Amino acid sequence: MNKLSLHITSLWQSVRSQEDAICTAGYECALLTGTLLTHRRDKRVDVPLLKKDKPMEARLRVWMMIGVCYMSLMLWGCGGDGQDDQGHASSAGSLVVVGTVLAPQGQIARRHDLLQRVVDLLAPAAHANIAGLAPVADGTPVALVSISDAGVIITTHATTTTAKGMYTFNLTVLGLTFASDILVQVGNPATGAQVRAFVTTPAVHITPDSEAVVRLVLEQIAATQGASLRGFTVKELADLAASVDLLTTARRLVVRNTLDATVAAVKDLVATDAGLMTFIAAATTLGQTVVGPGDVSRFFPFAAENTWAFQGTVAQNGQLITSFTNTLKVGGTTAIDGVPVTVLTETNPRNNGTPVESFSATDDRGITNFGNNDPNDLITKALAPFQDIVFPLTLGFSFEQVNRINVDLGGDVDGDGINDRAHVVSRFIVLAFEDVVVPAGTFPNSVKLEGRATLKITLSHSKALVMITGVQTQWFAPGIGPVKRQDVVQTQLAGQPISFEQTFMEELVGFIVDGQRGGLVP
Repeated sequence: MNKLSLHITSLWQSVRSQEDAICTAGYECALLTGTLLTHRRDKRVDVPLLKKDKPMEARLRVWMMIGVCYMSLMLWGCGGDGQDDQGHASSAGSLVVVGTVLAPQGQIARRHDLLQRVVDLLAPAAHANIAGLAPVADGTPVALVSISDAGVIITTHATTTTAKGMYTFNLTVLGLTFASDILVQVGNPATGAQVRAFVTTPAVHITPDSEAVVRLVLEQIAATQGASLRGFTVKELADLAASVDLLTTARRLVVRNTLDATVAAVKDLVATDAGLMTFIAAATTLGQTVVGPGDVSRFFPFAAENTWAFQGTVAQNGQLITSFTNTLKVGGTTAIDGVPVTVLTETNPRNNGTPVESFSATDDRGITNFGNNDPNDLITKALAPFQDIVFPLTLGFSFEQVNRINVDLGGDVDGDGINDRAHVVSRFIVLAFEDVVVPAGTFPNSVKLEGRATLKITLSHSKALVMITGVQTQWFAPGIGPVKRQDVVQTQLAGQPISFEQTFMEELVGFIVDGQRGGLVP
C-alpha cells in the first residue's frame, strides 16, 4: 500500500554543448504513501561532466535525480491479483503449519523453569499482540481438528505437543489443505479454558485474538439463517484474523485476569470497528465477498482538511545538502474516468518549491493511485491507476507491486533522438509495528512499511544498462497517519564504477487530524 506506492514519473531533457558539456534534468515525482502523496519537480539541475570525454557519466548523475522519482513507485499494494509470499510455506514440497501458543498466565499450563524464561524472551516479542500473554508449557497438547457450524469437533486429524512454545503440523502428510472448518486448538481440562485458531495460512498463532475470531465467526453463523462455515472462504478468515491482530496491536490491548475476559475484551474492541463488523457479516455469504475489512485502526485517515507538517533533509553521498519544510493537506474530491477520488496537496515535496495535487481512491479493500495533475507526468500516466495499499495490513506480508517492461520514460538519455525505455520492478513488505519518535511526539505501534525498487534502463543507442535502485521506509501511526519517511536512491551505469546516492528524510512536526491537533502546523 502500497502496497506505499510510490509511483514514478520523470520528465527531463539533456543538453550538450561542444566545450562545457552540461546535462540538464527536470523531473517530477508523485509519491503516494497510503496516500501520503509526494510530488517533486526540480526546475533545473545542471550537472557538469566529470570528464569532457565521458558524457555518459554526467548523464548518470542526471538519472540519479530521475531515480529519486523512481523511488516513488515502489511502496504500496499490488492490485487484487498480488500473491503473498507467505501464502505457500513448505518443507520439501509439503504444506506445513507452524505457530506459537500464547495465553494469559495460568490459564493454560505453564512452565516456571529457566527454559521457560528463555522462551519468554523469544516468542512473546515476536507474536504477542496483547501485552501480558505468555507461552504455554512444553508438552502442552495441540490438536488439529475439523468442527461443525456449532463449533463441535467432528474429526481430530492429528495431535502434537508444544516445544519451546511452538507447534507444527504437516498438512500434506495428513492429506489436508487450508479450509474454513479446520482449526488448531489447545485446552486445559482442569479449568475448561480453550484457545483455537482457524488454519488458513502457514503461520497460525493460537492466542486470545484467534479465539475471538473463532467465536465471532461461530456467533455470526448462529445469528444468520442458512449460514455455515462453508460460506467463509479461507482468504476471508485469514483477512479477519489479520485485522483483529492489527486492531489489538494498534490499540495496545492488555491481558485480562482470565482467558475468557481477555477474549471478551478483544471482541468488544472488534465491535467498535464498524467496517470490520460489516466485513464479518458480508463474509458469511457463499464465495469471496467484494467487501474488505477496511483501514483497521485508521493508519490512513485521509479525511478532508486533515493536515500534516513535516521537516525534511536532503543528503547526497552521505553529506547533508539542505533542509526544507513540507505540508500535506487533504482537499476535496473530484472524478477521474468516472471514479470519485480524493485530492491531496503538498506545498513543497522534497524541497521543489511547487505545490502539487495528487489523486487517490480509498475503499474497504485498499487505496488506489490515480496519478497527479501534471500534464507532463508521462510515466505515472502509463502506470495509473494501480493499487497502492491492500487491506488489511499484515505483519510480514510481502508481494510484487509492479513488474512492467518497455515503459516509455518520456525522454532521451543517450541523445540519439529516441525515447529510452525501462523495466520497472517493485516489491513491498510490512516490516513491523513499532514506536516512532519524531519532533511532533512519540507514536506507539506505528506500522513500518518498506519498498524496494529497481529501474533498468536500456539505452536505445548503445544498449548500455543504467540501474536505478531504491529503498523507501515509511511509518504510519494509527489514527494519525504519516509520521516519517526515508528514501535512499542509487544510480549506476552497468559495468562502471560510478555510483550516486541521495537520501531524503521527512519527519512529522505537527498535525491536525479529525479535529485532533498536535505539534506545530503552519
